[in-house]
Amino acid sequence: MMDDQFTMDEEDIEEDIFYEGNAEGYRPVSVMGWLGTLALSCLPVINIVMWFIWAFTARRPSRKTFARAMLLIALIFIAVSLILILIYGESMLEWARSF
Repeated sequence: MMDDQFTMDEEDIEEDIFYEGNAEGYRPVSVMGWLGTLALSCLPVINIVMWFIWAFTARRPSRKTFARAMLLIALIFIAVSLILILIYGESMLEWARSF
């Protein structure tokens, strides 16, 4: 009789595997949600504003993490660009003026 307590049907097993390790009540972002997120991330200026909004106010952890990662990538790209401009800026300017 004790075995009846511990039996799970296939749906319960799939649900446990899918949500394993996640907080109770966590819902993943849907495919359409990700398409909208990526579409907004392609728009200049709007993308940075939305990344800040999502990074600090998103209710879904995956979207919050995505926004923080995108902000970090943008920051790294800006830093590397500034370093390259400081190192090679004068020669790039001379090359551009040669046309």
